[in-house]
Amino acid sequence: MISYSTNWMGPINLHWYEERGLLEPDGVTPKIQYSAGRIDIRDDSKSGYDGWHEYSVVPMHGEDWNALSDYLWDLTTEELLPYNTLIEQFEEHYGKKIRWADEYWYTCLECGLMTDLRKHKQHIHKMDCGRGRV
Repeated sequence: MISYSTNWMGPINLHWYEERGLLEPDGVTPKIQYSAGRIDIRDDSKSGYDGWHEYSVVPMHGEDWNALSDYLWDLTTEELLPYNTLIEQFEEHYGKKIRWADEYWYTCLECGLMTDLRKHKQHIHKMDCGRGRV
């Protein structure tokens, strides 16, 4: 039998919240909690680390993370579910889509500039960024 569980790993850096404008005026309290980490997978039909697997999980709204954790607590399968299938089944059970952080903020990997996608219709880049040129 294969079991699944979440393993919370962040974001634990206040800078992550600060650069997205998600801190209260006190500068240390997040306005919205986000969580990220991994899904640990254990196959009890295999011995040792042969039965271990994991999926990385990028930041999502904390409420969604908690609901995913609860869902996975009771989930067991005969075969390993692919990541996308696991997320789709959870969202169907949950009754709504996961609120992923990257749906709201885009960070250019070349110039590092972050764009709030709720305010701008396209990604913004620094003037010397090659990705910003059309």
